[in-house]
Amino acid sequence: MMIALDLPIEQELCWQTHMHNLCANPAYQTILNDLKNALKNKILSAIEWSLLDLQNLCFSLHDYDGCVCVATTRCQYYYLNDTPSAMFQARDIGIFALSLAQQVGLLEYEAILYEQLALIALHEGRSKDAHDHLLDAMALCEDLNKPYQSAQLTRWYAEHLAALGAAQEAQQAYQIAINKYAALNAWSLHQQCQQDLQQLYTQRI
Repeated sequence: MMIALDLPIEQELCWQTHMHNLCANPAYQTILNDLKNALKNKILSAIEWSLLDLQNLCFSLHDYDGCVCVATTRCQYYYLNDTPSAMFQARDIGIFALSLAQQVGLLEYEAILYEQLALIALHEGRSKDAHDHLLDAMALCEDLNKPYQSAQLTRWYAEHLAALGAAQEAQQAYQIAINKYAALNAWSLHQQCQQDLQQLYTQRI
């Protein structure tokens, strides 16, 4: 059973890996069928309830890897809902998923969740939390040898510093991101970062 959720590529790959394991277990079949139908009919509330049921079942069966996978997906879905109540739910789910991921040592999910919590914090205007989560996500991506994600997070970090008025620190972060994109031969993103950096220099003059 293939259940695609149209998530960011890293998260979609993790989701599909765990779905392969869940689909092999008869205990999950009813909920997975409900989820598949909800996705087919694009009923957001049904998708959310199916994901919650799946998360709870994973936890009750001590399938903590699966539980983290589903909770991370729920966090993403509520974040995309983009309402104050949904954002609050996304934050709570993300904190739960991150705590469980740390307990069972799922570093890839830790990185995804720190990134997601940083985006939520930025959306809610919580600069200190966003700053800390971005740094944690960047460090994990470096440890996991995920250079593209590391470059993207470094760029977001530079943008965050620039928005806070920390121009010198932002310039340094932009330069690091530029170097990372160059190493990846990602020249379009490299050029965008250079333009952002030039604009920051112009604003300082």
